[in-house]
This record gives sequence, C-alpha cells and structure tokens, in this order.
Amino acid sequence: MLEKILLFFGNTTINFLKSDIVKLKSKLSKLKNIVRKWQQHYYSFLQKLYHYIFAKPNTLQDYVKRGSVYISKQFLLKLFLSFCVVLFLMTQYVYPFLRGKLWPAEIIVNTNDFYEFTGKAKVFQKDGNLLYLGKLEKGKAQGQGEVYQNNNMVYKGELSDNQYCGIGTLYQQGRKVYEGEFLNNQYHGTGVLYHKNENIKFSGTFENGYQKEGVSYFENGKVQYKGSYENGRYTGEGTLYASGSDNVVLYQGTFSQNTYEGKGRLYQKGQLLYDGNFSKGLYYGEGVLYDSKKGKILYQGSFLNGAYHGTGKLYNSNTDRLIYEGNFEEGKKSGLGTLYHENGSKLYTGSFYNDDIDYKQFLKSNLDEIRQAFGRETELIMLENSIVTIYDSLNVCFIFDFSQYNESPALRSIQFFGTQNIDGIQNGMTFYDAKQKIKQYEQKENNFEMVEQQQIYAAVCNKQINIDYVIECSAEESMIKLYGQKQSGIVCCYEIGRSTS
Repeated sequence: MLEKILLFFGNTTINFLKSDIVKLKSKLSKLKNIVRKWQQHYYSFLQKLYHYIFAKPNTLQDYVKRGSVYISKQFLLKLFLSFCVVLFLMTQYVYPFLRGKLWPAEIIVNTNDFYEFTGKAKVFQKDGNLLYLGKLEKGKAQGQGEVYQNNNMVYKGELSDNQYCGIGTLYQQGRKVYEGEFLNNQYHGTGVLYHKNENIKFSGTFENGYQKEGVSYFENGKVQYKGSYENGRYTGEGTLYASGSDNVVLYQGTFSQNTYEGKGRLYQKGQLLYDGNFSKGLYYGEGVLYDSKKGKILYQGSFLNGAYHGTGKLYNSNTDRLIYEGNFEEGKKSGLGTLYHENGSKLYTGSFYNDDIDYKQFLKSNLDEIRQAFGRETELIMLENSIVTIYDSLNVCFIFDFSQYNESPALRSIQFFGTQNIDGIQNGMTFYDAKQKIKQYEQKENNFEMVEQQQIYAAVCNKQINIDYVIECSAEESMIKLYGQKQSGIVCCYEIGRSTS
C-alpha cells in the first residue's frame, strides 16, 4: 500500500516538473526572439549611422529640408556627435579644470568640497549668507580676498591661513575703520585708523595691534598727539595738543601709560606753565612754575605730588623780584626761609609755619630780637603802658611792655591786620566762626571803647574804624583777642600773646 502511495506522488511530481520545463522553454524561446529583433534593429541603426557618417549622401532621403534649404543628415549627425563629445569633455575635464580659475567656485563652508578646494571661491554659510570671496588653498583663505559678516564686507585685502596678513582694509557697518598692514589679524606695520565720521584718528606704525609711533587726531581733524606709544598708550617722547585747537601745545615731554612722567613742559592756552619733572602726572622733583599769562616765573625749586616741597624760591610775577626763598612742605612755606620786600630788601629771616611766619616763636622775645629778625620797624608808637612797633609790609605790629634797668622791652603780644592765619584765625571771618576754631580757649566778651586799639589800627591800615567789641580767649600761658564791631560781627584784626592771668 505504501509503495503505491509513494509511486503516485512521484509520478505526480514528475508530471509537474515536466510541465514547468515546457513553460520555461517557451518563455526562453520568446526572450530569444525579442533579443534577435533588438539585434536586428541595433545592426540596422549602426548601418544607418555608418551610412550617415561615412557614406556620401546621394538621395533626398539623406537630407532635411528647411524651407528652400537642404541640410545633410550626415552633417547634422556629425554636429550632434561633436556637441556631445564637447559637452562630455567640458563637464568631465574642462569645467573642473577652469573652476576657481576663470570664475569663483560657489562652495558651502565646512563641507568636503570646501576643505579640498584650491582656487577662486565664493564661500557661503548653509543659510546662503556670503562669508568669503577670494582665493582658497585646501579650504584656507590665501592671498587677496574679502571677508563678510551678515552679507556686509568687514575686510578686504591680503590673507594667510584664514588670518588678515599683509595690506588690507577693515570695515565696520560699511565705514572704514583701519587701512594698512596686518599680521595674524592684528594691526602691524604702517597704517591708518579712522573716526566714525571717517576723519583720520591715527596715522603711523603699529605693533601687535597697538599704536607704536605716529600722530593721533581729534574727530574735527585737529592734531591730538604726536609721539611714541606702548600698548596703545602714550609712552616715551611725545607732544599733546589742546582739544579743538590749531596746534596749541598742551604738554611736551615724556609719558608713561598716558600720564606725564619724567622731564616735560606743561602749557596753558599755548603759554608755558611748568617746566620740570613729573611723576604720575604731577609736578615732582625740580621744576619751574610760570605765570602763563605774563610768562614770568612764579616758583623755582622742588615739588612733591604737585605741590611746593623742599627748597625753593617764590617770585612776584609783576616785578620779577624774589619774595621768598627757603623751605616748603605740601605747598606751604614751612621751616627756615627768608621773606623779601617788593624793593628787594629782606623783611624776615627765620622759621615759617603753615605758609606764614612762625610768629608764635617770638612771644618770649624782646625788642632787640624782633628787630634782629624783622629789621627796623616802619613806625614806633609810644602809648601809655606800652611800646608799639609797626611793620607796614607785613601788616603786623608788636606790642612791648616798658622795661626796667635799661633792659630791652619784652614782647607782650602781636597784632595781625593782613592775611595771616594763626590757629585757623583769619581777619574777615565772623566772630562765630572764629570762636568755633578756638573752642579750647576760655572766652570772655567785652563791650567798651578801645582808643589805643583804634589808634594802632589807623596807624597800620591807614584808615579809621570804630572798634567797640573784643573777645578775649585764654588758655594756659597764651591768649587770643578778636577785635571788631559787634554790629557787623566781623573780625577786623586779632592779637596773640602771653596770658595776663
């Protein structure tokens, strides 16, 4: 039974296979016929093509009529084949060879084509904005080129390895910023900087992006500075000019980091103001200060931080005469010195304090010692209980007690009628302010007629005044008296001396 079943299935399978083989043979036969037909068409086409190319046209079928003109099909075919050959050569060889030579190649940045390209190129961002126009070597800008940002040119000139290098022009928002030499994207060599109004800002040499030597200008075109720089700041020898002026010199000398440093000359409205040494922009060391309006010397000597300090000489700019020579401290006469009269004679030689004669040192002196220091008095007044010596040039008088046993009269007090400043007290200030300056003193007010005091005031000041008010201030062994009129409340003169209590 099993054998019959197997035999049945075997015969059935063989029959199916035979049927499939017959069908396959039929399909292959049809395919063979199709191929044969295509071969016939192909050979026929080649024969016609050969005829059109090589055989002479001898029938009207070998021509194409266009109006009254007959054109050989052979000519048209040769023309077409020639065009195809030329097109092939152009696309495969000529165009790649000329691309970037006769015209810039359009390239997208950071692509394989970009990194491999050498020649003229237009480099774009992916969004289509132009980045660069010029020569590339393996994706790096070399030689002449133009750099763009947001389709606006920011640089035009020579480049090397994607950096500004050589001669070029830098732009900002369409205006010229710099024109000259570059090295590694920095100003280096000869160049010109421009203001926003396109006037020249600086013309000269640069080093590593900073000015080195040249001339800078204000926006109005006037010269601002001529000289040396370091890291973009005035350093070394140079001349600074006043703003908005026509070559009016402000300073001439040495600089350090934009400040006056070392030897130099300072001017005011074109006239010499100071000639000497500077430190951090201030007068320092030896120098001469001038009255810039008159061109006369005001001071000659030592300075410290812009003020008279050390030894020096003061002059009257009207007469050119010496008025003081000696020591100074923080701009004030201090220490030993000599004061001179306008006629050139000596007024006083001795100690100074707080820009004036140290009058307090004489409170225990006598008449002879006062005359030795100040010279002969201008006038001597004998009062009922005292002797008064007046020095008109100093606006001061000395009051002495009568002496006994032929001794030189002893000094009782000194009165001041000028600009002297003793313990903060000055003539012309209010009684209230004066009392605030000497709070430590015991103060007592008096209202009475002071005939002797009015006589002294008239002798020194050459005018009359009704002094009716005095404040007496005493502390330990010293005293201060303030004289004036109660109604006005102004101190017209004051006195220092030994306490009488």
